[in-house]
Amino acid sequence: MRVTHFERAPLPGGRYSIERLFGSIRAALPQDCKPTVVHCPTPAHGALWLWQGLREAWRRRAGVNHIVGDVHYVALALPGSQTILSVMDTIHLDSKRGLSGLLYRWLYYSWPLRRCGVITAISTSTCECLIQRFPSVAPKLRMIPACHPGGFVPHPRPFNGRCPVILQVGSHPQKNLERVSEALRGIPCLLRITGHGLAPEQERILRQHEIAFQSSVNLTDEEMIQAYIDADLVVFASTSEGFGMPIVEAQAIGRPLVTSSLPPMNEIAGPGACLVDPFNPEDIRRGILEIIDNRDYRESVVAHGLRNAQAYTPEAVAASYAALYRQMADSAQSA
Repeated sequence: MRVTHFERAPLPGGRYSIERLFGSIRAALPQDCKPTVVHCPTPAHGALWLWQGLREAWRRRAGVNHIVGDVHYVALALPGSQTILSVMDTIHLDSKRGLSGLLYRWLYYSWPLRRCGVITAISTSTCECLIQRFPSVAPKLRMIPACHPGGFVPHPRPFNGRCPVILQVGSHPQKNLERVSEALRGIPCLLRITGHGLAPEQERILRQHEIAFQSSVNLTDEEMIQAYIDADLVVFASTSEGFGMPIVEAQAIGRPLVTSSLPPMNEIAGPGACLVDPFNPEDIRRGILEIIDNRDYRESVVAHGLRNAQAYTPEAVAASYAALYRQMADSAQSA
């Protein structure tokens, strides 16, 4: 069985969470399902990206083709019945406007979703969004969750209730740093923020609320694991996600977690998190203080999180994809 993964070509300094995710899945796939990886360009790679990507996809097509990165458009050059498209979210469908938004919808959703034989989504919420926007996708849609990367294993440590280190993963607008900053005002802590750096307005708000903070940019996988280990609690009060990787990463390390009560975050976290309204700084504050002040509750959240994270190991998720690959290969042979 020949399997090919199609993903975005890297850019200097670029690190994509989707490619990190499927790198972990590939490492856990059984030997008969080990894929070849093909890198395809995006608009950021130059004016001829579309032609170059379609040509490369056609040239490198295999018995089972899996589009795992944000290059959905290559489905147009692949045999539909032998192609799987994994969708992380539908967030950008709302953010792109005008002609570019229309082209994005066609090249990344409408045409690829119609062409591919199987569509996978990483959460029930993403499945529902796809069906709402593209009803015809329902019969070929499957939910296969994301996983936490390899190396995320329990690391117990005493909780620092006097001045906890609070880890905030991400600084993009939907990561909700501004409301988290407001929620933390007056709470002794060190807020450590990882991601692609802070905007000047975010730094101003953090200083306005007198938050002690550190910003870490473009961490390696090993440095990211260490950031979770060094944290006392993780806050991920995002307003919009396709999955929410920091949820299962925090749970796998064994850190108490405050996350959003919105789907899919509440779905992914299960009972292993304190759920809060991400649009209400007072409710975010309530959740953080409940974790800091209530030891029994904090330990219960951690215990539930460790159990929940077992469903999101690379091995568990890779097994689901391996079964899908074998099914698709068998169908191709019998056709």
